Amino acid sequence: HPDGKNPPSQYDLNPAETSAEDLSDTVDDSDSSVCLLGSACDNFDCRNIHPGDRQACCDMGLNCTLNDCPLLHPMVSISPCPNAEMCRDIMCDYHHPPHRPKSCRYTDSCYDYNCVYLHSSKRQACSAGRKCENFDCLFNHPPSRENQICPLRNQCFNMDCDKRHPPGHNVCPLLDTCFDVMCSLSHPSTRPKICPQTVNCRNVDCECLHLHEWNPD
Repeated sequence: HPDGKNPPSQYDLNPAETSAEDLSDTVDDSDSSVCLLGSACDNFDCRNIHPGDRQACCDMGLNCTLNDCPLLHPMVSISPCPNAEMCRDIMCDYHHPPHRPKSCRYTDSCYDYNCVYLHSSKRQACSAGRKCENFDCLFNHPPSRENQICPLRNQCFNMDCDKRHPPGHNVCPLLDTCFDVMCSLSHPSTRPKICPQTVNCRNVDCECLHLHEWNPD
């Protein structure tokens, strides 16, 4: 150097007090691999050499979900979600804090109505859970409730069946040997049908059920 002193290094300058003119004297133009901004460089994509005290780049880049991440990120980044950790939209494309609930591993088949994890709007969990008495309910229920329901429902005529049946299911102990037309209990399909002619039937060979006062003669 003409005055016998070495020019200040970029590592010796305070970025906040350094002007572009000062920076032009700190680096040899022939060495283009050294970043002129030094530790003040906030360009995520800058591949030049920087001092050790420069802020590091975030490994997650655009995928970083930390709203307060102190590391460097690409200039084009996704905005934080205004609802932050309260956002329940599983399809939300904004960034969320790390303590926001994650997606439920059971996805839309989750039967827990009070599940704190995220689901799509298509999930339909029954609020009554295993206590649901609606046998036509199409919502998701716990396995404990599903295992309690008889798959035959009203068509079950097993007197020893310990499963749950729809309301009004009351099996006649005589099953298909019950010939009482007035019996209101449930009978299997093998039981004879009630004659549509009832007492007016004149068919002596009729195999259907009739009232007690039926007399075809």
